[in-house]
Amino acid sequence: MIAAEVMVPCISWAPTCRLDWAALSAVATFIAVVVALLVGILPVALNYHSRRGQAKLLGMVAVDDLLVQELHLRAAVRVPTTANKVVTSWEYEQVNKCVQMLNPRSAVELIAFSEFVPPKVRTAIAQAVSSVAAAEQRRGFLLVPEAGVIYNLAGDVAWYEEVCASLLGLRKELCKWLNLKVEDESKGGIRLAEILRLTAGQDRQAWVDAQKKASPVG
Repeated sequence: MIAAEVMVPCISWAPTCRLDWAALSAVATFIAVVVALLVGILPVALNYHSRRGQAKLLGMVAVDDLLVQELHLRAAVRVPTTANKVVTSWEYEQVNKCVQMLNPRSAVELIAFSEFVPPKVRTAIAQAVSSVAAAEQRRGFLLVPEAGVIYNLAGDVAWYEEVCASLLGLRKELCKWLNLKVEDESKGGIRLAEILRLTAGQDRQAWVDAQKKASPVG
């Protein structure tokens, strides 16, 4: 109303028709304040929207990354087929290769966007990062396989099953937040374990054949 009266103060050219400069100044000040607010708030709003989108994108990337890590780790713990979890050196080598897949990076990257994720996701992130980071550091204690040596993985299997649980826990919470289907890795883990044992058997046979060729003919 004030703006209308100022911009159209009268409809004639009578000498009494005058612009209300005070009102014009008030309107100009009001517009300047609105523009200043928009200039200040709009980038913040756009940045918030952008960061929220980034958080969801990182979440989707993390879901796939966690699935791959969990798949390899569950395959690793399935390599031992005996009750006492004893494996050959060639099987132990395949287990070590799977363990090398562990990396908390994709989960760590979500921490910077924790304001955009639900509390349960934040809790799951903390648990997974702690678990995977510890498992990653534990790789320094893995032994270098020696051909023909037998290794007991009972303690390792129990440890890595706990890591698997943390990976699955975070993956489930992320899928709930992002409305994604939780992929079942059980069949893939079983199949990959079979491939690992087969590869280990082939490596063992190659070693045996090499030993035969190297041995002097009697």
